[in-house]
Amino acid sequence: MDSVVDPNADFLWDSVSSESSIEKGLVEKAPKTKEEWKEVRRHTVALMEAMNMLRIPGRAVAHAGDDARVEEQPEAV
Repeated sequence: MDSVVDPNADFLWDSVSSESSIEKGLVEKAPKTKEEWKEVRRHTVALMEAMNMLRIPGRAVAHAGDDARVEEQPEAV
């Protein structure tokens, strides 16, 4: 999650935004060039593939002793 899902999801969420302020007015951020859209696509594909990795039979999605703040223990996951 920390290495694949979070950074790629953060990139996607941050790739488009609108911000309004008195000083700058409305500032909109979005991919514009072909290369910027390719970068968005790369992060999207990585996020999709992370979900596929979770579905691999027998793959542990959590290990005993992992973060105690989780809702379910690794054995249940």
